[in-house]
Amino acid sequence: MKIRASSKPEQLPTIAGKVTSKTTSSLGVDTAQFGTSDEIRDSLNRLPDSRSERVKKGQELVAEPDYPKAETIKRLSTLLAIHLTRE
Repeated sequence: MKIRASSKPEQLPTIAGKVTSKTTSSLGVDTAQFGTSDEIRDSLNRLPDSRSERVKKGQELVAEPDYPKAETIKRLSTLLAIHLTRE
């Protein structure tokens, strides 16, 4: 691919026979608005790092010697085996 420098940098390629030129009034003007993203970030920052009730439930489950139940482990292993043999 060969790249040639344009002798008229202010001129864009023609589209359907019309020459389009850049407007210098819009150059250097930042029109992006990030108010919504700032609001989302603030909302996320206000959330707690963890939900204490869910952490407590997880700790209770881990403390149970028969969690997860043998039937659950068997079903999950069967599903995994089915997907392994398809590939």
